[in-house]
Amino acid sequence: MKFLRRYVLWIVLATVACIAGAWGIAAHQPVQFATAAVVDVEANSYAGTTPATVNPATEQTVATSGAIVDGIAPKFGLTPDELFKHLSASNQVGTNILLISCSMPTATTAQSCANAIATAYRNYTNYTGKSKAIQAHDPLNARIVTFAPLPSAQSGKRKVELLALGVILGLALGVGTAFLRDRLDDRVRDRADLGQCLDAPVLGDIPALGRRSGRPETAVITDPQSPSAEAYRHLRARISPLIDSTDSRGKVLLVTSSQAGEGSAAVASNLAAVMALAGVNVLLVDADLRHQSLSKAFRVGEQPGLTDLLTGRAKLDDAIILTDVVPGLRFMPAGTITDRPADLLDASRLRRAFSRITVVADVVIVNSAPLQPVSDGLALTPVSDIVMLVAALGRTRRGTATATAQEIREIGPVMIVGAVNHPPPPWRRDLAQAEIFDDPAPTATLAADEPAQSYPAADAVAPGDPPIANGHGEPNGDGPQEVQAATRPWSSR
Repeated sequence: MKFLRRYVLWIVLATVACIAGAWGIAAHQPVQFATAAVVDVEANSYAGTTPATVNPATEQTVATSGAIVDGIAPKFGLTPDELFKHLSASNQVGTNILLISCSMPTATTAQSCANAIATAYRNYTNYTGKSKAIQAHDPLNARIVTFAPLPSAQSGKRKVELLALGVILGLALGVGTAFLRDRLDDRVRDRADLGQCLDAPVLGDIPALGRRSGRPETAVITDPQSPSAEAYRHLRARISPLIDSTDSRGKVLLVTSSQAGEGSAAVASNLAAVMALAGVNVLLVDADLRHQSLSKAFRVGEQPGLTDLLTGRAKLDDAIILTDVVPGLRFMPAGTITDRPADLLDASRLRRAFSRITVVADVVIVNSAPLQPVSDGLALTPVSDIVMLVAALGRTRRGTATATAQEIREIGPVMIVGAVNHPPPPWRRDLAQAEIFDDPAPTATLAADEPAQSYPAADAVAPGDPPIANGHGEPNGDGPQEVQAATRPWSSR
């Protein structure tokens, strides 16, 4: 049933196409009139003999055989083979009645043909014209019960047959091609499909945005009553217990995808928004250093961010802003564009940076670049507690999703979950949507006269940052320092 529901439109279209083709063929068929004569065939009975048995199937064959047709065809200017195509004989089940039919381009010709064939068959069966001695031993007696009437309308038999054939062929073609497409299609088609690919639970199914939802990254704010916004609240309810079950003090959720254009930035942003609206101390980090789509969504201009924190050019409080789009949501933009983003994501530098970041938030949601084209997302996996892989329904390849999950597991033990995202319909694919769903991630380049950046050592610490942790999310220092860092007033810049 799931297969039929998935391809019902395809099967219906194939059937309609075949019916239309059959109708077109039938419409171009030559005009035909059909009529039939009724002949009763009975066995003669003679004293001292056993009556013969009438075999209707044999008599149908005889009625349209060469013995009958050869003498009739020249009267209509046809060869016997040509006349065969216009004749048919049938039997009424349970009787000895034969219907001898003929179809011709005109009504009078059809009537004359059917009566001529019926008469010839009667004469042949009754040995008409033979000697009395031969007629006396005739085992069968054929009698024309009703001569063929003059047909008053064109015959629709050919059209009905073609339409029935079109329905059968259309259903067979639709189901067959749908099955072939299903076998050859490697795209993720539903939550269960993605769960099998990831070998992990799939927590949410995000529907396509409505007309009033605005940009995909802020759908829960611009259209809070939409099915998409409700899906993000459902996702929050599913992911929150998993976040609480992790051992680290600051929980890091990495939201990513296998390929570009699968909507992971929108999922990360909206999930952070619904958590912030629920009163969770959440920090959204844009770690997609090649695209910076969230910085565009939150209208962040030249603002220090993650790259500046990693290189020691900015303090932690300088790299975080309080957004004016989502009340209560703090945001760390990607920061200064660099031509070597992968070099910034050094393992030791990331550990030190996130040990400071997790002090100031209960939940850190990180949006990263897709994992297959670049290595940025994989570098963020070791500092994450949970990795959420977003798959675009009908776009993400199952093989790619499986390979991505395997790569994550090879780096180290981490909890993997999935989310299905529905791409926007064609009428929503304007420039704003293209930034999230279609455009390839641009690569930043330096001007010809701009010197290459030199990055501080991995252990560089910007003045004024919270104390460094001895591990993931566990800072050194006394309690007041931790409280001070976690409650620092953030403001828009």
